[in-house]
Amino acid sequence: MVRLTDEKLLELLDGTESDRVERKEFFGGDVPKKSRQAVCAFANDLPFDNYPIPSATINDLSRVVFENEYLPRAFAEDVLQENKCSYEERLVACRMIHLLEDTVPTVMGLLAVGKYPQTALQQILYNAVLHRTYEGTNAPVQLFWFNDRIEIRSPGGPYGNVTPENFGEPGAVDYRNPNIADVLKIFGFVQVFGRGIITARSAMEKNGNPPLEFRIDRTSVLCTLRARS
Repeated sequence: MVRLTDEKLLELLDGTESDRVERKEFFGGDVPKKSRQAVCAFANDLPFDNYPIPSATINDLSRVVFENEYLPRAFAEDVLQENKCSYEERLVACRMIHLLEDTVPTVMGLLAVGKYPQTALQQILYNAVLHRTYEGTNAPVQLFWFNDRIEIRSPGGPYGNVTPENFGEPGAVDYRNPNIADVLKIFGFVQVFGRGIITARSAMEKNGNPPLEFRIDRTSVLCTLRARS
């Protein structure tokens, strides 16, 4: 995150409205508790895939992939031709970097156009990459290939409207990382949101494989795909 200067903090204090400031007339009674709740609410409003990664730099992003693959899929050709923004301004607009004055890549930027994204290439892992948690853990998406089955473990349990009870059911859809979802759809890795598990189950059935198996807890989702008998 950017450390604000004294001048920037004074600008926030002088303004009458801001989504970054909680104003109180006094700080007695239960105001300290409510202020802490407000801080948590503001933090929860920012999708974690928009968070900057301080250890990365703009050089960790592939300009070739961004300009030649992502932008033409995300915007119409005439829009791109008329747009005179700089490379950095376009990255900010697409939420690939944090700010113009702080060109640190976001989580989404590294995953979408990073030179060395920490994701697997196989289509079977797109769903795990999309729904995993990137907050508070360095655990990778894991794939284990056995003679009789494939196991895929994704960090983070069900999110939002999705619960262990309705996991994988039609209509049970929510997105921990909505911006990554948009990127995957722009690249064509995802065609229709909320159909990944249903499509996988259908493909397994047509191929004569046993049904998909899921083991779900609050910290991970384990999916097992078994071979035909």
